[in-house]
Amino acid sequence: MHRKKLRILAPSITDLKYFPPSATFLNYLSAQDNTEVVVLSYHSNESSFSESVKVRNISKTPYPSIFIDRLIAKVRSYYHFYKYLLKNKREVDIIFIGIWDFNFLKQIVKLINFKGIIVYQFHELDLSKLHLCRDADFCLIPEENRLWLTYFLGNLGKLPLLLPNIPNTQLGEAAVVPEIINELKRDNKKILLYQGLVSFKRRCLAEIIESLTLSSNELHLIIMPGAKADPAELGKVNTLALQLGVSERVHIIASLPAPMHLEIIRYADIGIGLYRPTSLNQVYAAPNRLYEFSKFGIPQILPDFPMFKALSVKFPFAVNVVNPESADEIATALNNLLIEVNYSNGVDMSNRFFLQNGDYSNLANKVWNEILKGII
Repeated sequence: MHRKKLRILAPSITDLKYFPPSATFLNYLSAQDNTEVVVLSYHSNESSFSESVKVRNISKTPYPSIFIDRLIAKVRSYYHFYKYLLKNKREVDIIFIGIWDFNFLKQIVKLINFKGIIVYQFHELDLSKLHLCRDADFCLIPEENRLWLTYFLGNLGKLPLLLPNIPNTQLGEAAVVPEIINELKRDNKKILLYQGLVSFKRRCLAEIIESLTLSSNELHLIIMPGAKADPAELGKVNTLALQLGVSERVHIIASLPAPMHLEIIRYADIGIGLYRPTSLNQVYAAPNRLYEFSKFGIPQILPDFPMFKALSVKFPFAVNVVNPESADEIATALNNLLIEVNYSNGVDMSNRFFLQNGDYSNLANKVWNEILKGII
């Protein structure tokens, strides 16, 4: 019989605010009656977590960007993790790996003869890391097609657990709405929102910007970059918009951490997220935005990849799929959504999608119950 509290240790080098799926699951775990969650981080923003999560930061400053400083930070993180686990190995029941060097962890748990279990959240379908899924007691995957691919390609002993990237909306400070959004709303313009990685190589940003030349002048593109956006890539956005004559309809706003960014997403009329088909991870993407847009009843345009194509049949006008590398198809989808009856159907279907698929607690309960079976 286990003691009343199960201690869950979540080591992290980088700030977990940049990995909302991990922070969300840890917050969920901390709310369970029989758990104690400890985040051991080089530096993580405590506002990303509920008060019941114990955040132990090694440093008062964020993870550095300079190579030698990063190396020192890693060594410090490894040392503190080893020291903590060695001292508390009998009290720690679960090690949760969201963002951490799993290869290092394997050596440590073997060295100190750790008897607990390891839960690994496999964020990206990286074939070179499938062996880590085999090494974990439980592997969490955010998308069903990706789950089966991981299971078979990784030759896993048991099926991973499905835990979609549904946003946590219970934490965080209120965000200040950029003036450009207020201005567009006052002028009754339509907002097409792109939020996330700004990379012309990995995302179809050029095609999205070009599609504006073929769509209504009422439509404005707002780009809210993800964390640590590359200034060179942002410069490409402005240059291309100017070349195509749509610079007055393309606006870049400041990045915001989760869940503050949801305060901006809710103002969108249409969401868009187009991955370039350059890898399995791209084709079998599991974007947070699928749930973030639908939470607010916002129709969205996504690439014609397997998961999204299936959803577009079940939730027409809510999930609209296009060839992500075709500006013509993107523009056609945009113009189609701007038809009032289609847009109204898109809002209704988006709400229906989230109602049927956005209950995070229900999905997390299933995952947690399976993990508990491995402990008891």
